[in-house]
Amino acid sequence: MRPVWDAQRVFTRRLALGGKPTITALRLADGAVAWETPETAPGFWVSDPMLSGGMLWACEVVSSGLSDSLTLVALDPATGVRRGARRLTTLENAWQAAQGYLGDCQLAAAEGRLFVATSGCVLGCDADGQPLWMRRQPWLGPQANGWWWHQAGNAPLVHDGTLFILQPGTQAVSAIDTANGRLRWRVPVTLAKRLIGLAGRG
Repeated sequence: MRPVWDAQRVFTRRLALGGKPTITALRLADGAVAWETPETAPGFWVSDPMLSGGMLWACEVVSSGLSDSLTLVALDPATGVRRGARRLTTLENAWQAAQGYLGDCQLAAAEGRLFVATSGCVLGCDADGQPLWMRRQPWLGPQANGWWWHQAGNAPLVHDGTLFILQPGTQAVSAIDTANGRLRWRVPVTLAKRLIGLAGRG
């Protein structure tokens, strides 16, 4: 779980209240809790928070029968109050096996846009969280792919109009055009664990 911060607070997803994650703001001055989302909220937070465009963004899943709905939520960084929500997609049953792993959902903010990677899906959203494009990648859930549990959840890397993705359940690194979701290339990588970064880039 990776924190983000502004000039006054650090924001993180945590399990301090029990087994269901909350989004929490801690004051940088003394570490005291400034606000915390209710553990009893209908959704289950499956991504770490991300600051972009003056809002704090995070993804949650709401279960409804045999499928789960993935929603991108905007929170007020000062108060934690919800300022908006965008339904992104419906997740297949394989996601439910992964949910106990606290979710395989990663956010990145770059170029005035938000990017969401989860369960083999990659989505590009505008600054208000409105989905612009979605790409589905070859993906096997944890029940069908034993290596899934050894792969780290990687936030997408963005450089020069390209989104670089390695997700649990995939055995390849993909380069995706940030403007339209077009696949630029995909390279199979056996037993890959994580993306570290971009070397030699200014």
